[in-house]
Amino acid sequence: MEQDSAVILWNRSVAKYNLRYVEMLSDGDSSAFKAVLESKPYADKAVTKLDCINHAHKRMGTALRKLAKESHLGGRGVGRLTEKKCDSLQNFYRGAIIDNIPDVSKMRNLFGQDYTTPCLQILNTIIDNVH
Repeated sequence: MEQDSAVILWNRSVAKYNLRYVEMLSDGDSSAFKAVLESKPYADKAVTKLDCINHAHKRMGTALRKLAKESHLGGRGVGRLTEKKCDSLQNFYRGAIIDNIPDVSKMRNLFGQDYTTPCLQILNTIIDNVH
C-alpha cells in the first residue's frame, strides 16, 4: 500500500504540479523506493534514496547484536562483544556520521579502510546509504 501510494505520487508530480521529486527520505523500508525506481517517473532524472540517520543508527545496533549472536563474538572474558559494547559502538558510529556529514571520505577515514571484517562491512553499507 505504501509503495503504491509513492508510485502514484511520484508519477503524477510533473503533470499535476510541474515538479520533480529527486530525493526520497526513507525510514529504512526500501520497498517504496524500489517501486518508485521501477516505475521510472522521470525518464531523464534518477531518484536518490536518503536514509534517516536514526534508522541507520538502529540498523547498526541490530546488525552488531546479530553479528555477536551468530558469530559467537559474545564469548567469555575480556574483549567480548556485550550488549553494552554494542550500544557504545552504535552510538559512536551515529555520532561519527552526524559529525562528518556530508563528507563520506572523512567517515571512511575515521573508521579505517579495512572493510573485510563483518562489522565494518555493515558500517560501509550504512555509510553508503546515509546522505
